[in-house]
Amino acid sequence: MKAENMRTASLANGTGTIGSGEKRKSGKAGQSVVAAIIGLALMPLIGRSMVADATDVTVNANSLHQVIDGFGASSAWCGTIPSVVMNSLYGDLGFSILRVRIEEGIGDANWPSGPYTSWAPELANAQSATSHGAIVFATPWNPPPGLRLTGGGGEYSIDTTKWSSYRDYLNAYVKYFKTNGVNLYAISIQNEPDYSSSWTYWSPAEVHNFALEYGASITTKLISGESFTFNKPYYDPILNDTKALANVAIFGTHIYGTSVANYAYPLFQQIGVPAGKKLWMTEHYLNSDDNITTTIMPVAKEIHDWLVTGNGDAYIYWWITYGNGLATSSGTIYKRAYVISQFAKYIRPGYHRVDATANPATNVYVSAYTGSDSMVIVAINTGTSAASQTFTLQNASVSQFSSWNTTANTNMAAGSAAMVSGGSFTASLPAQSITTFVGKNTSASVESRSVAATSAKEFKARISAGKLVITPMDNDKTYDATVYGLNGQQAVTRNGSRGVVDIPVNAKGVYVVDIESDGRVQRELVPTF
Repeated sequence: MKAENMRTASLANGTGTIGSGEKRKSGKAGQSVVAAIIGLALMPLIGRSMVADATDVTVNANSLHQVIDGFGASSAWCGTIPSVVMNSLYGDLGFSILRVRIEEGIGDANWPSGPYTSWAPELANAQSATSHGAIVFATPWNPPPGLRLTGGGGEYSIDTTKWSSYRDYLNAYVKYFKTNGVNLYAISIQNEPDYSSSWTYWSPAEVHNFALEYGASITTKLISGESFTFNKPYYDPILNDTKALANVAIFGTHIYGTSVANYAYPLFQQIGVPAGKKLWMTEHYLNSDDNITTTIMPVAKEIHDWLVTGNGDAYIYWWITYGNGLATSSGTIYKRAYVISQFAKYIRPGYHRVDATANPATNVYVSAYTGSDSMVIVAINTGTSAASQTFTLQNASVSQFSSWNTTANTNMAAGSAAMVSGGSFTASLPAQSITTFVGKNTSASVESRSVAATSAKEFKARISAGKLVITPMDNDKTYDATVYGLNGQQAVTRNGSRGVVDIPVNAKGVYVVDIESDGRVQRELVPTF
């Protein structure tokens, strides 16, 4: 079955059902989906009318969380997407990540050396996205027939005796793109290895073992298997194996049928974050319409929940030019694309999420971010009445905020400026809306420093026994180290250092360390919990 027929309905976060066109899942994946549906049916509906007292939103720029890698969508099965659409999404609306599909139709004979006609449409999409500064990663649904077996957990299963050839297949895709001007940022082991109704099944052990045995020889960053429903047994074995973990840069997942509570992943925070790994939501969609209640508000809240509850580093929607996508081939942009843009256009790659009161009132959800001398606050009101909300800023100096909002009748419409007085401002959030406030933070911060990072790691930085320890690979190398505190302000500078340097740290959070030597700067994010 083609993938476009598999996606006729969504298991939405908190509001989803299986539509008449959705193929029923079987086996372990089916059991997990059924359990998720039962759980979700018990959750309150978004927009339900309730009465509660509002509290102020406190935004604390002193408390840094994850670094945002970006927002995007997929061009899988879309063919070559017209430039008018790509220019809108990756230019005007600020999308910064594109997910492409590795077309298995190239066949066993052609993938080693070509011709690569089957891969050309996605190359064109990648070239368009990267022309706007986006990064591109690739996902396989099926390998060519010679690298898979029929049955065995899905329509196909991976042939583990052909893993070295499968590695070469992935690397051939990376090479083809690079030869044609696109450096793939990352490549995935497998799309939805736990669903696999019309594609290739991998067991959790197989995903782990491939990462362990062949991950180091993949010629770009490696993404884990992208689970259908954030099935953590597909990730735990990698996190618990230091050698496998070293080979995986990004943990990718989908969130079909996944409750918001299950977005949280304590093991990843405990092991993955200190190891510098990233957590991306690489596919989800809700419905095939722009209904403000059943689609637009749930999409907005889903992004909020992934960033706040899941501490996710990236959010990638499903396909671009289909009825349940983001645009038509002729260039009509659906409202759900504008909802994503309320985050994507203003929260740029490299920004930090910072503390903010996440749910100050019934139906109101808030998150905040800092970067490039800017502060960004995203406020969602899923209720059917306007909400007056007060925001109080800590450890930031912002005099006013510009605002943009998307409602049932507007798409990223400019709103009134919000003036800050005494460190606070109050704004009206329209009914069923998402509003983005953007202000210039005049406090000097780590984000204001220009860094030309080194491509190779010359230093290691870690937390040990209450100290931030910097270890050079070459003990004779002289270097300058600058540590930025939890508020983004420069805290400690050690110039002319040589050998191991340790700096006492007390507060829990993420420290930024810039290590400069020979005219190059290596930046490390060092969490302590």
